[in-house]
Amino acid sequence: MSYMSYSIEEINDEKYIRFLDLNLSSIIQSYFPREDLFHNALPAKNLLSILNNLKINYGSYFPDLINWIENQYKDEIKLIRIITEKGFIKFDNLAQLFPIGQHVYAEKNETIIGEKVTGTEIKFYSSIEHFIVNVEAIDSGGHSFIRTTKSYPIYFWKGLRKINKLPIIPLLKEDEIYNRLVERGKKFIKYAIGHHFLQHSRKYSKGRIMIDVSRYNSTHSDYEKGIEMDGVKEEELFMCASKLHAYSFTWKEWYRIDVGQLSEITFDDKAFDKLVLDQTRKSLIESLVKFEYSKTDIISNKGDGCTFLLHGPPGVGKTLTAEAISEKLHRPLYIVSIGELGTDAKNLEKELRNIFEMADIWNAIILIDEVDIFLERRNAFEVKRNALVCVFLRLLDYHQGIVFLTTNRVNCLDDAFQTRISIFLEYKELDTKARETLWSTFLEFLDYDPNNNVNVKKLSEKHQLNGREIKNIVKLARVNTNT
Repeated sequence: MSYMSYSIEEINDEKYIRFLDLNLSSIIQSYFPREDLFHNALPAKNLLSILNNLKINYGSYFPDLINWIENQYKDEIKLIRIITEKGFIKFDNLAQLFPIGQHVYAEKNETIIGEKVTGTEIKFYSSIEHFIVNVEAIDSGGHSFIRTTKSYPIYFWKGLRKINKLPIIPLLKEDEIYNRLVERGKKFIKYAIGHHFLQHSRKYSKGRIMIDVSRYNSTHSDYEKGIEMDGVKEEELFMCASKLHAYSFTWKEWYRIDVGQLSEITFDDKAFDKLVLDQTRKSLIESLVKFEYSKTDIISNKGDGCTFLLHGPPGVGKTLTAEAISEKLHRPLYIVSIGELGTDAKNLEKELRNIFEMADIWNAIILIDEVDIFLERRNAFEVKRNALVCVFLRLLDYHQGIVFLTTNRVNCLDDAFQTRISIFLEYKELDTKARETLWSTFLEFLDYDPNNNVNVKKLSEKHQLNGREIKNIVKLARVNTNT
C-alpha cells in the first residue's frame, strides 16, 4: 500500500511506516530520536504514542496516515481509552495524555499551577527511561508579561498507574480547577505589571505589601527569565503564575506572594481626624503634605521634599502622626529603624539610598524613628559620627518625598538641619484630656462594648500613662476577655 507521504512495509513480521514526505519525516523525527528510525522508517505501532499529537496538530495535513493508524490499531486504541477513562495509564501510553497544546496542572507547595504542553520526549538517565513533558506558562517580567518554560520528568514504571498521581495532570476546561485558575489569572493580570500597594492576608498573619516585579528584578539575580509577550489572551489566563514578587513593609523583605492572598486595602480615612493633636497643627501638616510636589529649589531634583521633625517624649503620638497621614493619603508608610541603617557611613549611604529610591518609586512616606545619632551636632572629636551626619544630610537634601523624623533630643540638633527641616513639631506629655481621648479611641478600635463599665475619665486621672502604654493595656485586656 503506497501513499504520497508514507508507505507501509513488512520487516520481520512487523509493520513499518516509511516516511516519503520530507515534512512528515521532519515532524516524526521531532518526536522520536533519530536512532529509532531505520532508513527513515519506524514501527507503525510506535505512532500510537503520538496519535493525539498528530490528530490535533497535523490532522488536516496527513489524514490518510491518521486514519490508517486508527483502523490498524483500533483495539489497542479502544483499550487505552477505557483504561484512561477509569483514571489509569501505562508508561508507554503517556504521550496520549500529553499532546502539544494540552492544558495541564501541577501542585507545588499546596498551590495549583496551570501550564500548557509544548512537546514530549523520551530520555534515559542512569539507564532508566524517562518521559519528559515540556510545558510553558506565563509570568511577569515587571514591564511586560513573559513566557516561561519548564520540564517535568516522569520515571518509568511497570503496569498501570493512577493519572492523578502523576507529577503533571491533564486539565479540562470543564474542570473546577480550570475555573479557579482562570479567576486567579485575572487577578494576576491586574497586578503583574507596574507597582501596586495591597493587603496580603494569610491564615495566621496579614500585612501591607508592594507588588513590584521590576524593582525586584533590578536588585536580584534570581528573577524569572523568559520571552516577552505583547499581552495575555483570554484562553491563556489559566496558565498565569500563582505568585508575584512583593516587598513586605512589615518584615522589610522581598517575598514571592500568592496572588490568591492579595486584596485591595481598606484605609482608615478618619485616622488623621482621630489623632490627638490640636487642629492648628493638623491643618499645618495637611497643608505641607499637599504642597509636597511643588518645586521650590532652583537646582533640579533638589529641595522639593517635605521633612517633618517630631520631637518629644515616648508614646505621645509622634509615630501615630505619620501613620495617620499615610492613611489619609492612601500611601505606603515605610518605617525605618536605626538598626536597619547601621552606624557605618558606607553602609548608611547604601541602605538609605535604597530606601529613598523605593519610596520615590512607590510614592511612600518615610518614617525614621529615634534618629538622634544622625541629627546631633557635629564636633571635632567624633569623626565617625560626623561622617554619618554628613551622609544623612546629603541624601535627605535630595530626597523629593515626605519624611518624618522623630527624636527625643532636639536641643542637640546640628545647625545644618535647621534649613533642611520643613517644620518642627513638639509633642508634650499627655494631659488628662488627651489620655481620656486615647482610652476611648483604642477601646473603639478593639470593638469595645460600651455597656461594660469602664470609666475612662477616672483611668486618665489616676494613671499617668503615655499613648503606647494605653494601647498595650487595652490589647491585653481584649486578649484576656477572649480567653
